[in-house]
Parts: sequence; C-alpha cells; structure tokens
Amino acid sequence: MNGYYILLQTIRILVLVLLFVVPFGYCLFKGNFKKGFWFTWIVWSIVIFIYGIFIPGIASLTAKVTGEPVDYDSFGFILGSIGGWLPGLVFASIGEFLHNVFMNIFVRK
Repeated sequence: MNGYYILLQTIRILVLVLLFVVPFGYCLFKGNFKKGFWFTWIVWSIVIFIYGIFIPGIASLTAKVTGEPVDYDSFGFILGSIGGWLPGLVFASIGEFLHNVFMNIFVRK
C-alpha cells in the first residue's frame, strides 16, 4: 500500500463524511425542516463544487494508484446546487422526525 492509495481513500472518505454525516447530524440536532434543508443544500453545493474543481487531480491520483488511465468529467457547481435538493429533503425530513421522536422520549415536558 503506497501513500497515493492512502491519500485517495482519505479524500473519498472525507467527501462522504461531508456529504452525509455532517448534514444529517445538523438536521438531527436542529429538528427544523427548513434550516436542515437549506444547510444540506449549501453543504452539497460547496462540497460537490470543490470536488468538481479537483476531479482532474483526483483522476490523476486514481491513475497513479491503479496504473490505468482514468477519464473524468467535471461536474462542479451546477451538479451540487441542482443535486442538493433531494438529499436536503431526505435529511431534513428524517432529521426532524428523529429529533421529535428523541425529544418526546428523553425530554419530558
């Protein structure tokens, strides 16, 4: 296992954590659909935009790790802003629901 492989896997894991764990955690703790939706949309827009900018470098790193040339398409900001609404709806609604369930179970009024 070389350093390029470790770097590539670190980038992939970091992107997945930023796309899924951070927005879902925010939605779960806030319990507000509107705020959770917009937070998720903004996070997805920013992360996918940055990932899209660095796609050529990631493709080059993948080629170094696998030894085969890799074709890439840069998605960028458009994919992030358009594709962010669906995770926003999912994370915000599930987060609000679980927040309300946990608050009703563990916090007695």
